[in-house]
Amino acid sequence: MKDFYKNRFAAILFLSFLLSLIFITCEKSETDNSEARMKKTRNQTHPGTPYKAHYHTVDENKKSIAFGIIADSHINCTNCLNSDGDHIKRNQRIISDMNYDISHWGQNENFIVHLGDAIDAENVQNLVAFRQLYEKNYPGDDGGAIAGCIDSDYKAYSEGYRINLPVYVNIGNHGAASETDGWNYMRDYVTDRMKHFYKNDDYHNYDCYYWKVGRFLFIHAGLSVCSYAKEKDGDKSVFDEDKINWIKNVLETHAPDSTMGIFILQHYGWESFSNEARWWTDDMRAKMINLLCRRDLETQIAHPYNVLGILTGHNHSQTHIRIFAGFTEDGDEVWFDNYVFDDSGAESNYGYSHLWVDNGDTLYIHYKKYNGSSSDGWDKSKGKKITILD
Repeated sequence: MKDFYKNRFAAILFLSFLLSLIFITCEKSETDNSEARMKKTRNQTHPGTPYKAHYHTVDENKKSIAFGIIADSHINCTNCLNSDGDHIKRNQRIISDMNYDISHWGQNENFIVHLGDAIDAENVQNLVAFRQLYEKNYPGDDGGAIAGCIDSDYKAYSEGYRINLPVYVNIGNHGAASETDGWNYMRDYVTDRMKHFYKNDDYHNYDCYYWKVGRFLFIHAGLSVCSYAKEKDGDKSVFDEDKINWIKNVLETHAPDSTMGIFILQHYGWESFSNEARWWTDDMRAKMINLLCRRDLETQIAHPYNVLGILTGHNHSQTHIRIFAGFTEDGDEVWFDNYVFDDSGAESNYGYSHLWVDNGDTLYIHYKKYNGSSSDGWDKSKGKKITILD
């Protein structure tokens, strides 16, 4: 009987020791996690270094193309525990539906262009959240600082939603540097992703780049032919001579005979909201149109490039503006089409588009609109007759 109590006492002591050890281990693990979390929340100013963006090489004579268009996603996060749920949820829905639609596009080249205002404000966490949602190969070389979460929580903002195709990003006024604040994270991100495509003299100094697919040339022009964001700098948002010379050089080099179809992508357009002087001026718009007409003055004869569309965002609505640009030497009227695209998450009415060119002779745009929690379905635009020469 004495041995029984002795053994029982020893077992109780051993169990007590084991429980204490487990408690200490759990407490240490919890402390370690807490320290890792605190370490991450102290570092909110590193957006990470992404992989370089790539697109598939296709036959240079290909005259059909299909791609997605989004604009004004306005991602808004303070940290992974404090984000604008409405903006995030809308963008997640956009991604889910676009991934499905893209998988059914078939044989054409597939990618997505973003027309600016990727993030809502100059906050590194907004850029990290945008990367998690819209960067196919995130985290790339570096996932960046994920405030409020540990380093490896690469779904902290996206909750697992991620686009399946390359997204080529344009600069918008939200996230663009002003002349005075020097906030360049968004421009640095675009440079990190895109600059490697070109020789140094082919890349504008921060927010512009071009690329070609088949018989199509894409020129990303940033905000427009102005510098900085006018809403921040007042009348310091000025015409950017270097930028328009860069666009001119790209056009002369890569589309000299107008046989290629050209898309100009920028944030500001020609609709009434963008036409307010705080964004860009009549003089800036005239300089851009003169460039596309290969002339110096509006009164001169137009020799227009084959611009299939000027694609813009900023307005948070879907519309189509026709821009009269003068006459050719044969007396024909010259018009450019500005297609303005709705936001993809900033407002309760939001959506995305598909644009495709059918064998070089017709351009179509279909727009999918959401109204609150329901989908209004597809709005199919009429086909625009175009010409892509052999």
